[in-house]
Order: sequence, then structure tokens, then C-alpha cells
Amino acid sequence: NVLLAWNSQDPVSAREIARNNAIYARQNNRNPYIDHPEYVQAVWNPVPDTENPTAASGLAVTGTTSSTVSLSWSAGTDNVAVTSYDIYMDGVLKTSVSGLTATITGLSASTTYSFYVIAKDAAVNSSPTSNSVNGTTTIVIPDTQNPTAPSNLAVTGSSSSTVSLSWIASTDNIGVTGYDVYVDAVLKTTVSGTTAIVNGLAPTTTYSFYVIAKDAAENSSLQSNSINGTTTVISSSCASESFENIPANASSYTTRTWTGDSGLDWTATDARTDQTLNTRAITVRNGSLTASTASNGIGNLTVTTLLKFGGTSGTFNLRVNGSVVGTIPYSTTATTTTISGINTQGDVIISITNNSTTTNRVAFDDISWTCFSGLGLETLSQNEFKIYPNPSKGNFNIIFEDSNTVHSVEIFSLLGQKFFETNNTQSSSVSITNLQKGTYLVKVTKDSKSITKKIIVN
Repeated sequence: NVLLAWNSQDPVSAREIARNNAIYARQNNRNPYIDHPEYVQAVWNPVPDTENPTAASGLAVTGTTSSTVSLSWSAGTDNVAVTSYDIYMDGVLKTSVSGLTATITGLSASTTYSFYVIAKDAAVNSSPTSNSVNGTTTIVIPDTQNPTAPSNLAVTGSSSSTVSLSWIASTDNIGVTGYDVYVDAVLKTTVSGTTAIVNGLAPTTTYSFYVIAKDAAENSSLQSNSINGTTTVISSSCASESFENIPANASSYTTRTWTGDSGLDWTATDARTDQTLNTRAITVRNGSLTASTASNGIGNLTVTTLLKFGGTSGTFNLRVNGSVVGTIPYSTTATTTTISGINTQGDVIISITNNSTTTNRVAFDDISWTCFSGLGLETLSQNEFKIYPNPSKGNFNIIFEDSNTVHSVEIFSLLGQKFFETNNTQSSSVSITNLQKGTYLVKVTKDSKSITKKIIVN
């Protein structure tokens, strides 16, 4: 070996030592082979490890189940070090561990297996086998024990379509896995906890509830006490959402889903759940907030917003069935906005979407909307009135087809702000002046029937 021959013929000189010290002083590193010439032989001419470890001893079974056997043993010894132990089951390598215990899994019930252990070192030298030991798995004992019945079932709240329940947990020899909730003796839903919100119910209706506990073996408890719950009358609000049921507090931005106060399923994208406004609130960044399909249409919508963590004021779009029907402003001051005159009947999907490229984080709370009424089931003819000119420069006339009938006129911005109102006029027309630039909704009412048209002011 040329390197080893050179090392033995050319010992380290005082000059090399001085240069090594100078390098260390300047660069803070040094040549270890100058400091320790003996390292050359140790690194480049090592003595191979050919010595086998001694056998592990005292192998014993320390526990069994229907599918596992646990083993322990005393360590083997080695001139360098034992690094691992190979565990053999019925003469076949099963697993390797670094310690002195192992649990062999995936076994058949009521079966005897033979085990031994071999110690190994870093040079892959192997010891003789340890003593052999037999281990027998236990028989499978079927779980036939029923959980105890849930107790103290109680109604904790209700709405026009939901009843909220709670109860005290059952006990089981293994563990309760779920609770079946029955409504009028029919299985309605299954939950894992001790509360449930039963939705899809009819308003002002009394229902009977009871709960049955189940375990993993499908053993069922006796039924809990029965309790009656009555849904409330439908309020003037078609739906509302307080965001109290959003997922647990989390500061990361991702998609969040939950069932809301009115039984609607909500989805918020690029959203976090750890902020508050009036109470808990959903905070949306570059995402959207959408409710599942709601019946009975929509008349007006109200929502509260607040810009979180700084930024500039802006707006979100309010969409109904995909169409923008208004904008929702936000700022560093909590703002409650009502968008009036939406007036879409039938099934509606309501969504609030970011209409900018900013990363503003906006909290939403206390959304509610009224049902569609008057403007569809009892609407006026499109010919009931005309707006001229449209578009206008801020001055225009509302001309009635029937000048002998009393009319009422309201003008709203798309944000729901009312700019004009006159009631019970019998004039043939109403003149509007000096309206600022924007898009407005003109609502005319006659004999409890209404019609709304859009006016654009340039």
C-alpha cells in the first residue's frame, strides 16, 4: 500500500506541525493526520472484526394474546458491540430489533409457535442461536356483553328544523363505539359522542327521541329514556348562521365544513376558525363561503364583517345561484350590511366570494336572510312602471302604467342602503334627482304586490 509506505517513510516534521497550527489560527481547522500520524494506520489499515457475538440467553415468553406473543431475553456480548437481534419464528426470520424485547404480531389464535433469537454486530457477525421457547396464542373470546343504556337524555335546543340532544355516556367491557339516535322509533342518525343535532324536521312539530349505545361487536344497549322535543315556528328569517358550529379553533387556512344553525351544510375555503367577531366567526382569505341549497328563496340578506390582522378595506361579492346580486364591504370596523331586494324564488345557493387579489383576512358572523315573498308569488307586471331614462345621469322618472292607483316606491343600493322612499302616492310619476353614480334597485309596491327593476346611474 503506497499510502501506508509513504506514511512510515516520511514522519511528520516540525515545519508541517507549524503550518498546521497556522492554518488553524487562520481557518479554525487542521489536518488530523499531522496531529495524529497513527490515524493513518487506523483508517487505512484497519483490523477486520471477525469475532461473533455470544448467544442471547434466557429467551422467555412474557405475554400472549389471541394474535401476539411477547418475548424477552438477556443480551449477547461482542468484542465491539451487539447492534441487533434477529427473531425467528418456526425457523423463519420474523423481525429484527435493537433491544431485548419484542412483540410478534399477526398470529393465529390458539396456535403454538417456536421462537429463537440470534445476536448480530456491525460487521454482520452472527451469534449461535439462543435457547428455543414455545409460545401459544390465546383463544378468541367473543364479546357478547351489551353496553349499559345511555341516561339523562335531554333536549338542549331547537329551531324550526332541528332539535339538539345530549345524554350521559354508556359503559362497556371493551368500549362504546357509537350511539344510534331514533326519532319517533325510526333510526335517524349515528354519532360517536354524547350530543347530536337532529335536522330535517318540520316546524312546530313534536318528536319523540331515544338513544341506543353500540360497541365494536355490534352489541346494543337498552334504549335510553325517551324525551319529546318540539321544533319552533319558522321565523321571518329564512335561514341564519351564527358560526357556533364551525370546526375547532385552528389558525391554518384550509377548507372547513360544518352543519349550521338552520341545518344547511356550509363550506368555507381558504379559511381559519380561531377568530371572533360577535362570537365565533369564520375568517376567509382568498376563498369563499357557501351554503348548501336552501328552499323558499331569498329576499334580503344581512351579514357582519370585520377585517382582521390589518390591510385595506374592500368588498366580497354576494352570489345567488352563481349570479352576483350585491357586494359586502369590510373594514377594520365591524360592519353590518343588509342587501335588500334580492328577491330570488325557489331553491337558492348562497355564496360569498372574494372579488380581489388581496390576501386580506375577513371575519364573517351572524349571516341571515329572509325568504322570498311578494316579489314572485304576488308580483306585479313588468309593465307596471317604467324608468326613463335608464341609464341616467342621476335624474330620472318612474312612470306608472296605472296613475289612478296608490303606489309606494323604494330605491336601494346593491349593498341594501335605502336612498329614497315615498308611500301612497297617486301621481302618474315620481321624479328622482341627483342620485350618485352606481347601480340601484327600484322597488314599486301596489296592493301588497311588488316588482323590482334595476337603474344604472353613470
